Amino acid sequence: STTFGAPTLLKQGNGTYNVDFGGGRNRWGDYSATVVDPTNSNTFWTFQEFVNGTDNWAVQVTQLRLGGMGNTSDGLRVQLHDTARLNNSLFDRNTFRSNGGNGMTLTADGSAIIDKVVITNNQFTGNADGLYLTTCSPNAFINAQIDGNTFNGNGANGLHTLADGGTINILSLLNNTANNNGANGFQFEATNGALLTLTSVIGNTGNGNGQNGMYLRAGGVNSRIYGSVGQLGMAPNNFGGNLQNGLFLEANDGGTIAGP
Repeated sequence: STTFGAPTLLKQGNGTYNVDFGGGRNRWGDYSATVVDPTNSNTFWTFQEFVNGTDNWAVQVTQLRLGGMGNTSDGLRVQLHDTARLNNSLFDRNTFRSNGGNGMTLTADGSAIIDKVVITNNQFTGNADGLYLTTCSPNAFINAQIDGNTFNGNGANGLHTLADGGTINILSLLNNTANNNGANGFQFEATNGALLTLTSVIGNTGNGNGQNGMYLRAGGVNSRIYGSVGQLGMAPNNFGGNLQNGLFLEANDGGTIAGP
């Protein structure tokens, strides 16, 4: 089943618009439409008018890619540019299987914000990365809660989180399973001066992966990973039977990994 959260703000207006050309009618919305891509029925394009300055209009073009199984690229890809925002979204009880790219990709660049995205109870199997979250610029931002998912048998990583500039906050990582992936069960990276925080990393399993059960890397000056893996008195994480390490922490070229 699919659950829809609050409406998503793709582009915020930059002023007010009140132009009636002497007719008394402030007309709006002529340049708005949503259409299916003629070459891929899993891709939609939405063209929406917005105010780009006082009494001036422009059009924001957004690509929406849907799917989940057997695509040549990602099962689901959400890519935000400039100052776009995605707020209070829920992805729950979906299956992303056998896609040529990642099962699901969330990308923020420019000054885009993906805030309070909740990813729960999904299955990611047979993709490149199961789930891939990334920020690609200094002002990009992601807040994510990732609980109760299964990331098994993907060609690369089960869950891959890359803060390549900007900030990613993992608000919780609870009771996920990432077994038998080609690389790491869980991979968290901060590069190019990024900040990545980890909170409530509890009750996860990463067994039988081709590299590590969980891999944390901070690479580059001022690149930081702050947080903890596990919590006293709570369900333990379990990382066993991986070809390299259960839990591997690596900081290089001025990067820092530290507790909260």
